[in-house]
Amino acid sequence: VEIAYNSVKYNFQVTCTSPDTVTLSINNSSIEARFREQPDGSVYVRAGERVAQISGVEEPLGTRLRVEGIATVTFPKVRDPSELRSDFNGKLVRYLHADGADIKEGEPFVELEAMKMIMSLRSEVAGKIHHTLAPGAIVGAGDLLANLTLADPSKVQMIKAYTEPFALSSGGTANKQSASASDLLSMAGPSITDAIQAMLCGYNAPPQFGPSSTGTAGVSIVQQIFSHIDESDSASVSEALEECCKLLATFLENERFFAGLVGGDETQTIKRFQGEPQELLNKIVAHTALPRATAIVTAILRSLSDGPVLEGEVSSLPKLLVEQLTELAQFPGAGGYASVKLLATQLLVQMKKPLSLRREEVHSMLINTPRKELEKVANAYDTERRMYFGLDLISSMFSDPDSTVRSKAAEVYLLRTYRGYHVDDIDIVDSSDVVSGTPAASLHLMWTFSPPGVTSASRKGYAIVVPDVESFESLKKSWTLPAASEISDLHVLVAKVPGDRSAAEHEKVVSALAAKCQDFMSAVASKLDQKKAEYVDVLLAHHGHNPSHLHYVKKPDGWTEEMAYRNMRPTLPHLIELAAVEANYTLTPLQHGRVFAMDLGLSKADKKSEVVFARGASHVLLTTDNFEETVFNDLLTSCDFLERSLLHPALDKKHPQSQVFLHVVPPIPSTTNRDLDYLRVLFGNALQRFVADHSSRLEQLRVSTIEMKVWTSSSPPTPVRLVAFKTGHWEALGFQEKLNSSGIPIQWTNVESGAKADCLEQVKPAVEQQRSTKRQIARAAGSTYIYDFPALIRNSLTKMWMSYASSEKIPDNLVDATELALDDNDELIEKELHGGNKIGMVAW
Repeated sequence: VEIAYNSVKYNFQVTCTSPDTVTLSINNSSIEARFREQPDGSVYVRAGERVAQISGVEEPLGTRLRVEGIATVTFPKVRDPSELRSDFNGKLVRYLHADGADIKEGEPFVELEAMKMIMSLRSEVAGKIHHTLAPGAIVGAGDLLANLTLADPSKVQMIKAYTEPFALSSGGTANKQSASASDLLSMAGPSITDAIQAMLCGYNAPPQFGPSSTGTAGVSIVQQIFSHIDESDSASVSEALEECCKLLATFLENERFFAGLVGGDETQTIKRFQGEPQELLNKIVAHTALPRATAIVTAILRSLSDGPVLEGEVSSLPKLLVEQLTELAQFPGAGGYASVKLLATQLLVQMKKPLSLRREEVHSMLINTPRKELEKVANAYDTERRMYFGLDLISSMFSDPDSTVRSKAAEVYLLRTYRGYHVDDIDIVDSSDVVSGTPAASLHLMWTFSPPGVTSASRKGYAIVVPDVESFESLKKSWTLPAASEISDLHVLVAKVPGDRSAAEHEKVVSALAAKCQDFMSAVASKLDQKKAEYVDVLLAHHGHNPSHLHYVKKPDGWTEEMAYRNMRPTLPHLIELAAVEANYTLTPLQHGRVFAMDLGLSKADKKSEVVFARGASHVLLTTDNFEETVFNDLLTSCDFLERSLLHPALDKKHPQSQVFLHVVPPIPSTTNRDLDYLRVLFGNALQRFVADHSSRLEQLRVSTIEMKVWTSSSPPTPVRLVAFKTGHWEALGFQEKLNSSGIPIQWTNVESGAKADCLEQVKPAVEQQRSTKRQIARAAGSTYIYDFPALIRNSLTKMWMSYASSEKIPDNLVDATELALDDNDELIEKELHGGNKIGMVAW
């Protein structure tokens, strides 16, 4: 909306965010206004703390507004004589004066074609003309045709554009410049829910949440609901579930009628609707935004499935939520509802068995399963509910009265912890010197293992089960370790420790327990050093709570907890290769789970560049048949976690790039080293589809690299790293990895060319390495790096291709961009500069 007042022009961007609310933005300032129309045609408006009754009328010279009890104001129609604009729609035929030429008052300056007629337009004042378009351009009424440097500015009233931050006059308040996502967290919860509900009803998101048209704004807000969930605080889980119920109720209210029309009655909207016209109009407005609404709802369902439900934080869903999911599961698969229907069905299946029944099931399984079959139990996966029976449930069995249950639970825990590793038989240590020399322990276990993909070297592992942390005092005085000369990994499993359902109180409990653990580690350091131990994990099995994991490593100042790894499963840091990241970046944890880690990395090289690392491990079996679908869904989940982590205060007002890494641990059945390139092709197909559907989301999250590590089922399994870079147009690359004796990659061989790289950075194309710094500069400025545009064009065309010709293969060279440069004679030549150009222009 463009208005003029006192010779100043204000260009407001108006966003309708609810039926009675608009946000007016200008020059990085925004003001929210609520309004209510009155029977007499006037409008009550509230902005900040000010309320006014306003009535208005359109007049030939402008708009006259009456603010009751204050003043009457006239806003004249904006007419800047230095801007020569079109009066109608048409095509520009030619300018009647050369660019920069003088024209007189009333003289024709351009010819336009409209309805087969050529018409000229005249300048109201004299001046020097400057063309803004080229002949042949299509113009609309009001479009700028030329600028005019006035010959005598004193004869006309100039209108200047308002360029300062905008604030209401005294007595009112204005929003600060574009509140960040973290600022919004201080708002009451319902305000976030109200914003999403408005988007589900077809309205736009407030400007601070990003463009509503892409659908990513609503998805991002959804993650704010789940970012507050604390597994130790049942109240926060209940609050999130309540918010989800409100949002699903809004979606169902809007779409229930249209879902019933799918299958042949889509054209019978008016005939089939039983209700008032305004009610139908509201539903139609909401239904026109169905793609955005389904994106929001699927984000809710995925976040529920991959968060509270999968982690066991929810023993049962609220009755209303179950009813809503049941109705969504009955929606038609056509009409745009397929993804919502599928996810609702999966979530209902996941929740068939509440946590209490699963605990009983696990307990019974441990009693009835022979020890030789425990490995099958440890790796059992419920494909219907998409989950294992729960490693956290197993830890609650360490204090079981039945000694058989306790020993089997500890063995299953170790087998599950070391999934993907080669583990020899786990033995119960019953030698008299160890048992009698360690009176505090109820169980000792020893095993031999080697990291994934390594068979030439083996390591020793040792676990001890103690009833509580008070046992540490006894262990300090008397702890006899097994006779093995070296034990690399030690696990201290504390069977039962206190916990608190309040998040704040539970954190205090864990901190107090961690202090006792640190004191214990310092006291037994000499025993650990004698066995050349490399790593110690202390598991604290809280009563009625998920367990805590404390990781200890040997440092120059002694055995110290690795705080960045707290609550990760013991083998996760190795599986997601955090050590390789830490070699180049200083990591700040953003969000850690048992199988994933979100960290902000600060480059150790330049001390400035920052990257958000989203890294996770999966133990779900991957096959060549489900490869593409699984990768697609895993990338969706990765984006959900990225959006949630970007709400962290550490990222406020920052624009770092993001990198995604997923390690699928189980080998892919029936694959050999001959299938390495085939796996690359499958990865590329999944990635191409994902980029086509979610390119705007990847842009918003600034994802620059996507990596995946998988294993063939050869003997021994072969690790394959699949990589794609944004600057490489997301083209899939494949590398066979060579591992050292610790299972750490030390060499990468390209599966297509056979070229070898001894450093992971060398895997990146030279182009990617050269452009990365400039890309970071562009992103820090909130802009898009110019060399990313060919990839953006390809993404858009790929999406269009899949919409109109999904059955036809997309050409490999859908977009071919050849860069142009100037030679020494200032002649244009074809030359790829890869970001090394010295001038501020790039051309293709």
